[in-house]
This record gives sequence, C-alpha cells and structure tokens, in this order.
Amino acid sequence: MLLRSKFLTAPLLILLMLCFAKPSAAEPMPNEQIVRTIEGYTQAMRDGDYLGMARAMHPGDLRDFKELLATVGQSAENQGQFREFGALFPGVRNMEQFRAQTPEEVFARLMKAVVGMMPELRAILAGAEIQVLGAVTEGEDLIHVVHRMRMQVEGTTVTTIDVISLRKFDDRYFILIDEQVRGIATALQRQFGIEPEVPID
Repeated sequence: MLLRSKFLTAPLLILLMLCFAKPSAAEPMPNEQIVRTIEGYTQAMRDGDYLGMARAMHPGDLRDFKELLATVGQSAENQGQFREFGALFPGVRNMEQFRAQTPEEVFARLMKAVVGMMPELRAILAGAEIQVLGAVTEGEDLIHVVHRMRMQVEGTTVTTIDVISLRKFDDRYFILIDEQVRGIATALQRQFGIEPEVPID
C-alpha cells in the first residue's frame, strides 16, 4: 500500500501513539483528573481499544480531524479511488457511510488499520509503561504533561521522555491529537492530490 511504503515507516509506527515535543523543564504534577485521563488513554492503547483512546481525546479535535479526513475521502471518491481510502476504514464503502461515523469511530478505525499494518507494533504498544513526571501550563485551558515511556523493542528497553498535550472542554481536560497522527492525514492528502495547509505560527 502506498501509505505504508512511503509514510508509515517502523520508527514512525513505534512513536505513533506518543507525542513528540521535548520540554526543557516540568512544573508540579497535573491534577488527578488529568492523570486519570492519561492513564485511561494509555491502558486503552495497551489493550488495542482504539475507541477507548478516542473517548479520552478532545471532542473538538476529533471533529476537526474527521472533517480533514472527509476532504481526503471526497477527493478519493471524485477520482474513483475511494476503495484505497476506504481500506483504512473497514466496512466504509462511500462518503455517505464515512460521514455517518462519529469522530470517535473514524479515529478508532484509522488507528486499528494503521497498527494492523505492522503486527510487531501491537506487541510494542501492549507492553508500554508510562510514568507522569510533571506538567507545563500554557494559557488558561492548555496543559502539556511530561511523561516517561518505556517500551520493549526487539528485546531492548527503549525509554523516552515525551509530552501529551490536553485542552479543557466542559471543565475537563482531554488529550489532543499529536503530530504523528496528524501526519497520517497529511500523507493521505498528498496521496490523493490535496496540498496540505502549512501551519502559520
């Protein structure tokens, strides 16, 4: 598959469910609700429960992600290539069926398809361990949680210090989609002839 061969390389897949930013310092521990959200997200990741992961994610972020993918799917359908796009969403045969999915279902099906392309990744994620170290706040509704992640990769313990970003929604914090996952959408845009927008800092 074009998506796998040109984008979903092994290093990317190993980091697929992890955030990538590296902060210079961490502040005190985040509140209990944030820690529980991250722990639930991580457990769902280990269990291969992609809907469970989606439930821990920011509803607005998931909605925007679905709409981004919808533009890709529409382009694929217009080109008579929806079968290739739809392969990432088993059971979805056209744009009408794609739009009928909830944003949570779109995310879950995409993650299941992507992880399924590389079975060894499933084992790596299943054994991942996470330890929350601290947090850095940004504004009134955004927080970046620093954590240590340990994974077994081909018999070797790999340890990373990474960040999960969360934004408040209805008085609770939810996890934001990271750049690795957004990169999948960018690769799909290019595959089906859409020039990705360049973020403005």
